[in-house]
Amino acid sequence: MKYSVTHIIINRIAQFVITTLLVLSGGCATIGGSSTEAQSDQELKARRAIIVNHLNAGQPNRAISELRPLLIDQPDNADLLSLHGLSLLALSKAADAIGPLKKAYKLSPNATTALNLSSAYIETQKFKEATQVLLKLRQDSNQFRTYPYPERVHHNLGLSLEKQNKNKLAETQYKLAIKANPSFYLSLMQLGILYRKTQRSQLAITQFNLAKDACPNCFEPIEGLALAYRDLKKNQSANRGLEQFVQRRDVDEVSRKRALALMQEFTPVRE
Repeated sequence: MKYSVTHIIINRIAQFVITTLLVLSGGCATIGGSSTEAQSDQELKARRAIIVNHLNAGQPNRAISELRPLLIDQPDNADLLSLHGLSLLALSKAADAIGPLKKAYKLSPNATTALNLSSAYIETQKFKEATQVLLKLRQDSNQFRTYPYPERVHHNLGLSLEKQNKNKLAETQYKLAIKANPSFYLSLMQLGILYRKTQRSQLAITQFNLAKDACPNCFEPIEGLALAYRDLKKNQSANRGLEQFVQRRDVDEVSRKRALALMQEFTPVRE
């Protein structure tokens, strides 16, 4: 049984963009407008809060149900379009998310929407399009400088470059992501994957250990370590790490089973 750590990393992109939700612009306040306009604005804010709560609760279907009538009334509201795209990403419907995110970004360019759009492109293997969006964001020094999560931009750019076999450029972006946030799990993992892919197993081991420190009960770093040790013909070290992992009390049952299945692939040899 074989597992793709890279595939796991790509599938986690849509998960971490959810946490950028609250930095979206939620305001359409009318200054000096009529009481009717102010009431309408307050109602929109309240309904937006409900949508955000649904997303944070892992209920993107409910978020979309709330969004549909709002988008019929306000089809060019960039904030609502961004929320719609984000909801679709959360449902693993990245291809459907591209349309509303692209329209939102055109109407109101901002770092959060650019990142989410790049995630949708990466999920649908449109790596050149993702790179273009992120490079444009990097060129806008004001947007990029004020964005609170630069590591996510670097990571997505690195991933889109790696998928185009531009490994040196990708490595630079992963390192920039880690420099911005030394505990950023996604880039810690993906840099280890890149090291192993480019036959730098010892560097990969160091990197996977850093990822393990960032997430001790995650299976992916343990898998990466085991495979890197196997590359170096150190099956005993691979099994030792897997055995320690399955003995942890904070490991979920799915991860434990995956670790046990991977252990069966290794025949210990004298090192």
